[in-house]
Amino acid sequence: MSQAELARRTGRPIKTINEIIKGKATITPETALQLERVLDVSAGFWLRREQHYRESLARQQEEEDLATKTDWLKELPLRKMIQKGWIDDFEDEIEQLKDVLNFFGISSPSQWNAANYSANFRQSTAYQADPAAVAAWLRKGELEAQEIYAPHSAAKDLSTLF
Repeated sequence: MSQAELARRTGRPIKTINEIIKGKATITPETALQLERVLDVSAGFWLRREQHYRESLARQQEEEDLATKTDWLKELPLRKMIQKGWIDDFEDEIEQLKDVLNFFGISSPSQWNAANYSANFRQSTAYQADPAAVAAWLRKGELEAQEIYAPHSAAKDLSTLF
């Protein structure tokens, strides 16, 4: 079936059908229903295909964006985090970056700031504290704390202390 014939049968402009085929226009629920009637393929099929396509475009764009941000990994104690088993070791820098982002629970390096994981503590005048290392340790503590089961009544009892 030609694009012109499909446009005629669905009642959509030829330009719209052409843009859908080229991936420039989205398949709306209304269009999916029209395609279902004309092609005898469920609207759900068309909508799932549209969703998968848009997701793959977003992932491709994310890969391109992350490729420009791999220098951020140099600011972190990456080798120590890998040695301790907090993150996996990847050959591919983008995959390594994704794993570190997952560890910190953020979507990109621009959301990370070591100051968000700052803590007040005694410091030796002989050593300089590494804010990125402190941030990594605090995040690890946060992740481990999330694994601790605390019954509601225990949390309630603690609230009376403050």
